[in-house]
Amino acid sequence: HVRKIRDRNADRPEAANGFVKAVRQLYAWAIDADLSQANPGRDVKYLAGSPEGIRPWTPEDVAKFVETHPRGSKAYLALELMLTLTVRRSDVMRLGPKHVRDGAIHFTEAKNAGRKPKHHVIPVPPHLVETIAATPHDDAAFLTTDFGKPFASAAAFGNKMRDWCDAAGLPQCSSHGLRK
Repeated sequence: HVRKIRDRNADRPEAANGFVKAVRQLYAWAIDADLSQANPGRDVKYLAGSPEGIRPWTPEDVAKFVETHPRGSKAYLALELMLTLTVRRSDVMRLGPKHVRDGAIHFTEAKNAGRKPKHHVIPVPPHLVETIAATPHDDAAFLTTDFGKPFASAAAFGNKMRDWCDAAGLPQCSSHGLRK
């Protein structure tokens, strides 16, 4: 069954492999808790992923995105923040006015914050200051939902970025591709 479900997602090898990994971890826990005697994911091999990985954005992609989402839009602000600061979506969706001090953004990466926190102080160039000022935002976050609230999760922000990319005719682009 695990192999069949993996194969149904063969067009998305990373998602298929994520499923196999989750099953392996779940059953490893179940075996430790004496709830199972076997791990059905143990012998299911991972699918080969894309050798190139996530596709990076080209200058043409950025220009096309900006054509659809001009300065002053939330989409443009997201693009500028991610290109300028080179942060993950889990970080960009949390950043706000409270992180700006002395002309720089001060924050701790969300990834591994509990184990090995990485603190950053990134200077905010004038063009980003102008973009932030030209875009409506919340006191808590620069990037907000259509309801004016900060995004509830990195996945929610990623879904919105996906919508903005699709609207710009860039289905091959993603927030991660900006970082790459």
